[in-house]
This record gives sequence, C-alpha cells and structure tokens, in this order.
Amino acid sequence: MVVGHDEIDAELARERRLLHRGDAAIDAHDDLGAILGQLPERRGVEAVALFVPIRDVRPDHHAELPERADEDGRPGYAVDVVVPVDDDALASRERTTEPLDRAIQIEHRRTLFGRPRREKRGHVARGEAAAGEHLSDERGDTIRHIPGLFGHDPAPLRREGHLTFKYLAQVFTLALAAASCTPAAPSTSPTASPAAATAERGLAAPIAVKVSTPRHWFTVPDPLANEPALINVEFASDPSAGKPRVRLAPINREAPLVAATPTRWSAQVDLTGLAPGSYKVGVIERVAGADVVIDGNEAGGEVRLSEPEYVVWTLDFEGDASSDQALANTAAIADQHKIPMTIMWNPRVWTTTQVPPSRADTMLAWTKERVAKGDELSLHIHMWTDFVRAAGLVPRTTPSWAGRGDGYDVPITAYPENDQRVLVEYSLRLMSEHGLARPTTFRAGGQFANEATLRTLAGLGFVADASAVPAGAFGRLPYPWTLAADAQPYRPSTTDPNTPGDLTLLEAPTIGGNTYGYDLRTIEPIIRADLSYVATAGTFAPTRRAITIVSHPGTIDANERAAITALFEALAPLRYDLDNGPLRFVTLAQLAQAWR
Repeated sequence: MVVGHDEIDAELARERRLLHRGDAAIDAHDDLGAILGQLPERRGVEAVALFVPIRDVRPDHHAELPERADEDGRPGYAVDVVVPVDDDALASRERTTEPLDRAIQIEHRRTLFGRPRREKRGHVARGEAAAGEHLSDERGDTIRHIPGLFGHDPAPLRREGHLTFKYLAQVFTLALAAASCTPAAPSTSPTASPAAATAERGLAAPIAVKVSTPRHWFTVPDPLANEPALINVEFASDPSAGKPRVRLAPINREAPLVAATPTRWSAQVDLTGLAPGSYKVGVIERVAGADVVIDGNEAGGEVRLSEPEYVVWTLDFEGDASSDQALANTAAIADQHKIPMTIMWNPRVWTTTQVPPSRADTMLAWTKERVAKGDELSLHIHMWTDFVRAAGLVPRTTPSWAGRGDGYDVPITAYPENDQRVLVEYSLRLMSEHGLARPTTFRAGGQFANEATLRTLAGLGFVADASAVPAGAFGRLPYPWTLAADAQPYRPSTTDPNTPGDLTLLEAPTIGGNTYGYDLRTIEPIIRADLSYVATAGTFAPTRRAITIVSHPGTIDANERAAITALFEALAPLRYDLDNGPLRFVTLAQLAQAWR
C-alpha cells in the first residue's frame, strides 16, 4: 500500500506504475479519494477507508507515542497503516515508495511557526497531543522493526518539535536569499491586529440607556463640600464593547462608566471648575468606529450646579439657668428638622450662686449629649461681674446697653486687650475642668467685639467668630460694626474688625436675625429678609452665600419654637440634603472650613 503526502509520495507511486499492481493509494484525508471510490480488481487487496481516524492530533505538555493501527490481523483488513499528513514522515527518517510488509510508525511534524497546515485543520485541534502507550509495552512497540532506531528516543518522548535538519536548512537558506535580494524598506507603524481593530470599532449598533442620578442638585466644590455627580446608567444589554462613558453638555466633561453588573453602570463626574447652571447628561458609546452620544436628559439625566449657600444656627447660653422645657424644645427643633447646632456654652454657671449646681450639671449633661450627636461646642461669654471677679479682674458696670448693673450688658470691648485674653483663657480652663473639649469658635455677649477681641481669638487658635452684625445699635450702645445688611463672611484686618485683612480668623456676620421673643406672626419679617439673601427656589446661586441665625436654649418656649420652625420650613425648598437646592445647614466651624 502506498500512502501520501510528501516523503511517502502517492505521485511517485504513479511514476513507478505501482498502482497497476493493485496496491491501494490512500490520500491524507480520511476518504477514498485516492482511488476515486473504485476497488482494484485484485482480490487480495481491499481498499482502506479511514473514516474513523485513530485519534486527532492534539498538543500536550506530556506527549507520548501516537496510537497505532490495529495489529491483531483480523480477517478483512488488508493492511495496518498510520496515515501521514503534509510533512509527516516515517519515524525512522527513511523514504520509500515500496510497499512495506510490516507496521510502520509515522512521525507528525509541526510547521515552522507551530500552526497546522490547511489540510490538517479539519482534524488537528488546539491542545496537546493525546497520550499513547509506552515503548516498553510489547503491544505498543510499533517501532521495534525500524532499522537503526536502537538507542534513539522518538521525538514525542523528547517533547521536541518534528522539524528535520534538512527541512530547517532549506527554510533558512531561502530566508537568507530573500533578505539579501530585497532592498531595505522604511520603518512603518505596526498594523493593528484584527482583535484590536474589532475593539476599536466597538458596538455594531447603539444600545438603549436609562439614566438616573441619586440627586439632581450639586454645589460648586469648596474645602467643605466636594461631592462629585454620581450618574447611574442602565443599558438594554452589555455595552462593554462600546467602552461607555458619560458626558456633561455643553462643556463636554467626561467620566468613564464602571460596571456594577453587565447592564448597570455608574460614573462619578468631578464638578471642580464648572460654572453654576444646568448640565445635560449624555452617554457615549463606541459604535462602528465612531462615538455616538445618547441623550439621557429625558430620563432624569441632569446635573443642576449652584454655588453653595450655608445657614448656621447658633445657640447662646447666657450664663443663667435654662429650664428643662426650653432645652427640650431646642433639641426637638434640631432633631425634627435635622439641623446641626452650634452650642455656645457660657462658663459663668460655675462662678455664680444664681445658678444651682444641679441646674448647671443638667445643662452641662444636655450639652455633652448634643455634642456627642454631632453638634458643635462653642464659647459665648458676657461680662457678669461675678464671672469677671472669678477670673481675677476688676469688674465693670459701664458702659452698658441696658443699665442692669450686674455686668451682663457690659460689652467685652469695655476691657483692654490683655483683660480680654484673661477672660477667654479662664473660660477655656473652666470648660476643660468640666470635661468639655476646647472650642474653636466664639461670640461675644451682645454681639460686641473689636479688633482687640479678634486678635485675642486668633492668637488663641480660634477659627471663627460670629459677633459681627449689620450696622446699627443695641439698646443704649451703637454697635462697633459698620457692615451691610447682607454682609458675608470675611477675614478681618488686625486693626479694623469691619475691613477684610490678614487675620486667620473668619468673621461670620449674624445677618439671619435673633429669634428671641418672636412668635409665628412676628417672625415673618425675619423670614422674608433671610429668603432675600439667598437664591430663589429652583434657581442657581451665582455666588457663595452664608446666613448666621442666633437663638437661646434658655428662652425657647412654645411660641419661639413655632417661630423658629416656621423660619426653617421657609428654607426647606432650598435645602441641599432634601435635593431641593444648594442650601446646607452647617456648624460655625464647618463654615470656617468652607471659607478656607
């Protein structure tokens, strides 16, 4: 029997008229193509149809001998044969066109670059070669009759390739000849692989999206609040091939989308540097080699950006007793409306006989509880004569805004700068002795403070003061302030509290009003004034704004509670935490952080 291709050549058999002897010529493919479906006339030979190959050839990290054709000599089998493919050869390296009367071993060669030839691809799969039987197995010893093989390890056991030296020499000779005859070409950029080209083209068609945002209102980033715009996108199918991202129009700021599931993606867009206004959210998909923008604005994809607006609610302890009911009303307002308080503690309760120790302890416990919940601890002092005397100074009773005679209505500005420092330091020591943290913000009694006060506070590490008010008078005394009705926070001069300068302390004018003594009806002017200081509902604030409001936890009865509630409810349509607008309620220390 003669088998093709190459080194055992069916064409050579034709030249030697071997086919005329009745030997079947079997082609490399598992069919009867070599004999055109006809049987030879000789009775002793039967055509061999290799419809069932011994086994597909697969790569293997532990290659062993290929399997053999059956050798049990059953009747009806004319020959035992292993069919070579392409450049395969006898393992013995012999060439022959003569029929062999013994079983032969075929060695499968690999191509130069490890890929199967076209003729092999139908039955050579990627993978490693199937394991065969060991050479020591008598039934598996298919190479024992090959001359000259003694002491030679077949290539499958050496885990080597199957290129012959002669074959390699021919390949390298041709390569050298081609290189010597071809002129050098200029260097060019490498051609993208088909996989890269496919990835660059992206999707075949756009994928429908649904855009949503957990919130619509955002504020221009500042040192206190720098929240990126979180955008969620739900795709109709997996958009990964399209490398999706989001874009804010009209400024075309982009951010990559990150997959949470195959169809649910999200992105965070940094808003730093953007001007206030409305921005449409678009989803960009790579489709057929081009970027396609899918407008998500109709599905809620809008970012409303405004300058931030802040409201600070300060609560001044006056140094006298506060009732349980007043403290409960104060806490109820804060909790009901989710508003942080800046609690300005007055240490005079520990230096007077007018406040029983048990009451002072109750007030202290309430303050510590509120601070533990996140409210800020601040400092507020009046020039009570017993307090000033306890600090080691000579108390004064004039000037005063009410003529009381107990020092409560004497401004701190009546004392020189050194005395002011003594009074503040004494207050800090008393607070520390009673388990309170050192405060960093301050308000002077009656809203009276001067440049000496502000220098003292800055020197002691305070970050903010809320003593300033618009120009005017309080009782008998004119305020030392010359500020406008809507004055905004600033860092004052060391020589003039009304002028911006180089102090590290932030001055936060109390322009939001004093709720003391107001009820539901009389609070209306304060509500209207406060609303005039901020952007109207649904609009974007063009500049950053702040309002500071003052109340007293010792005076909030049912009437004042209703008035304060009405004020805060009037601000609710602007609140950031309700996603209504850019207005945030913060503490005084937080406001100082925002204005850094």
